[in-house]
Amino acid sequence: ETAQQNTRASLDTSLEALHSVLVRLGNDQLRAVPQAERVAHGVLQDAAELFRELLQRHPDDERVRWRGGRALHALAMSYERQGQMGKAKEVLHEALAVLGPDGPCSPARRNIRGHAWKTLASWLVHEDDPAATQHAIERAEADLADDSPDPARRAEALRALSDLSSTRSLAFDERTDAADVELHLRQAVERQRACMALGVADEKDPMLLVMRLTNLGKFLQ
Repeated sequence: ETAQQNTRASLDTSLEALHSVLVRLGNDQLRAVPQAERVAHGVLQDAAELFRELLQRHPDDERVRWRGGRALHALAMSYERQGQMGKAKEVLHEALAVLGPDGPCSPARRNIRGHAWKTLASWLVHEDDPAATQHAIERAEADLADDSPDPARRAEALRALSDLSSTRSLAFDERTDAADVELHLRQAVERQRACMALGVADEKDPMLLVMRLTNLGKFLQ
C-alpha cells in the first residue's frame, strides 16, 4: 500500500509540474516574444514525450489520458504554426487516439477531445475531403455540447462551438449553397453572443464577436 501511495504521489507531482509548464506555454503573450515560439515548441516536444512515458506506465489513469491528449494537441498546433502540416496531423491523430473514442469518460477528457476534433475540422475544411470534414465537425459538436451548471465551462464551450460554426460555413460553396453559408455564419454570431451573455470575462470575446460579425457582413455584401 505504501508503494502504491508513493507511486500516486510521484504521478501527482509529475502531472502538476507538466500542467504548470503547459499553462505558461499557453499564454498568447508568449508568442510575441522573439524566439519564444521556437523555445516553446521544444518544451512542448519534451512534455509530449514525458506524457507518452506516463501513458505507457498508467494507461488507465483518466488524468494522464486527458492531460496527455491536451499536451499532444498543443504540440500539433505548434507544428501547424511552423507550417509543418504533415507532422501536425500525425501528432493530432495521436492525441485523438490517446483521448479515445466515444464512450464514458471524464468531462475534462471529452472537452479536450472536442477541441482536438475542432482543430482537425479546421484543417480538413481546406482540403477536398467533405466526408472527413463532416465527421470531424460532428465529433467536435458532440463532445463540446456542454450542459454544465458552471458558467465558465458553458462559456468556453459556446466559444468553441461558435468557432466550429464558422468552420462549417467554409464547407459550403457561397455560389451554390448561400443559404447554408449564411445559416452557419449567423449561428457563429449567435453562439458567440450567447457566450458573452453568460458574463464570464475573457479578453478575446469582443474581438471574436467582431470577427464573426465581419465575416457575416462580408458574406451579405
